[in-house]
Amino acid sequence: MPSSKTTTLYLFSLSFITMSALTACGPNDSPDDNDGVVVITNNANGANAGNSMQEVPKVCGDGLLHTSEQCDDGNTDDGDGCSASCENEGEPSCGDGILQSGEACDDGNMDDDDMCTSMCELVVSESCGDGVVQASEECDDGNAVSGDGCDAMCRNEVEPECGDGIVQGEEACDDGNKDDADGCSAECTMEIFCELGCPAGYTCELERGTCEGGAPTGYTLDVKTVEVAGSVKLDGATPQYMYDFEEVCGWVTFSEETRGYSFSHAMVCDGSGDTFTYDMTVYPGTYTVTTRGQFSNLPDTTFIAKRGLEIKQDTTAIDLDVRTVSVTGSVKLNDAKPQYMYDFEEVCGWVTFTEETHGYRFSYSMVCDGSGDTFAYDMSVFPGTYTVSVRGQFSDLPDTTFIAKQGLEVTADTTDISLDVRTVNVGGNVTLNGAKPQYMYDFEEVCGWVTFSEEEHGYSFSHAMVCDG
Repeated sequence: MPSSKTTTLYLFSLSFITMSALTACGPNDSPDDNDGVVVITNNANGANAGNSMQEVPKVCGDGLLHTSEQCDDGNTDDGDGCSASCENEGEPSCGDGILQSGEACDDGNMDDDDMCTSMCELVVSESCGDGVVQASEECDDGNAVSGDGCDAMCRNEVEPECGDGIVQGEEACDDGNKDDADGCSAECTMEIFCELGCPAGYTCELERGTCEGGAPTGYTLDVKTVEVAGSVKLDGATPQYMYDFEEVCGWVTFSEETRGYSFSHAMVCDGSGDTFTYDMTVYPGTYTVTTRGQFSNLPDTTFIAKRGLEIKQDTTAIDLDVRTVSVTGSVKLNDAKPQYMYDFEEVCGWVTFTEETHGYRFSYSMVCDGSGDTFAYDMSVFPGTYTVSVRGQFSDLPDTTFIAKQGLEVTADTTDISLDVRTVNVGGNVTLNGAKPQYMYDFEEVCGWVTFSEEEHGYSFSHAMVCDG
């Protein structure tokens, strides 16, 4: 196999048990900009040949003030007070609009009635993030996160506009569109729904949007219903119930797509063969129909059988056909079969298929017995596009979930899907202020932990360090 190079970015953390007191980082301390971020690189095949750890550099112009910079105004332009090399151009001062060392903010003025004071200190409203625009706020989108149009201090990041999803200025509401008749008008004013009509004897009170003044008698509320009936199939045939006694063997659910009505029917099987049918009452509407099974070969994962099904009157013979395909294969660890540690039968790992559009999820338990014919899977899934993950136990296959494949299209029976879990070894020492930490006992005990947390996929690996004096 040709050599390959894979690079993974990790956040490095550790916890340590020691006699020494830890010194907190004070306001004048300057920790290294790259503390805790490493890149682990495997440059060749074999026993981790070429593994290396590199620091991730910080750059001038990223808008963050690093210890090597005098200023950083988010660009690399000269002549704007902060040079292309992040050095001051002229004497720095609060109110010049450039974030300098010692400043928490700089909004280009010396006013104390905004969210950055004349001393360049932040003033954040206690109510910022509650979704209500207060007098001290320019906007409030219901969170304290920057980069979404309204920053963490409830200041506008973009020019306010009705329909941008952020309640700002004189807007009474903003639902992210300019549609009328949805509760918030195209002018970002609240809509009064009782204007659509009130029962006889009532009038619409516009300020409250309620129907008032009438007597709560003499009117009729007529609930309309229709009947729906049909059967559930599995790949065109009746599913197979596994028992000879009566039991619920599955469910059919109608979910109305506009108003959110939901109706569910429990199918009952008794082993007679006349099974997997439904007959239920719903409201008229447009429905998404789902089904799932139990105690049969009908999967217990919810399957979307129909979308946009219009039901205006009694409707029978609505067949719901659940489609499945077979997937099989094996799991490897760095191109070799994982090593099971026992000689008796036990679950030694799992393979999980998660559909990327509808969220279908199927998991298969691999069983090992020490015979060597292990770490294989054979399962049924719905057609779709899948992310496939693997994790192990009682073997050298890691018990941290590994993403083996993404974007895997499965539209027909598919065999020999090999899932190769790749690992690399990392090693090193932990020091405290440049020296080896002091262990307090003379017997063997866990004295600390090192944890590698992968930043893209969320992999987490922890190592317990053992000391013996």
